[in-house]
Amino acid sequence: MPVTVLGCFLVRHNGGRYLFKCQDREAAVEARPDAGNLLIEAWSRELMSCVRDSYIEMVLEIQKLRREPSSSTIEPTVGRTINLALKAYGDRIYSFWPRSTGNSLVNEPSDNSNLISTNVLKADWECLIEQVIRPFYARLVDLPVW
Repeated sequence: MPVTVLGCFLVRHNGGRYLFKCQDREAAVEARPDAGNLLIEAWSRELMSCVRDSYIEMVLEIQKLRREPSSSTIEPTVGRTINLALKAYGDRIYSFWPRSTGNSLVNEPSDNSNLISTNVLKADWECLIEQVIRPFYARLVDLPVW
């Protein structure tokens, strides 16, 4: 996910700084959500739906560029440059799509000092999978992209 998008998420302060839900599931059940946390969660959920919709639009534009560059809404000079880059990828265009494997982020060797940050990464990553990546692919299946 682009860093500029991550900067737009509101941060929760439930015993730490988190982008998404409470990281400690047991504490989340016991915690009573206040209006501020509900607003933060609603904002982040909406932002993730925008990210998902943007990924879908990106795939549609990529397909337009590959099939008929003149039908794309992208500026022609930029479109030609993007089209050249896409041709270099060939049938591996899916490498631009979001993936649900965060192994490189999550499965780093850890000691006790990294345990908390690893748990936070896993919880944040699960939230991204649930609210962006799975709905993206569910929506993509319904589109006449191929």
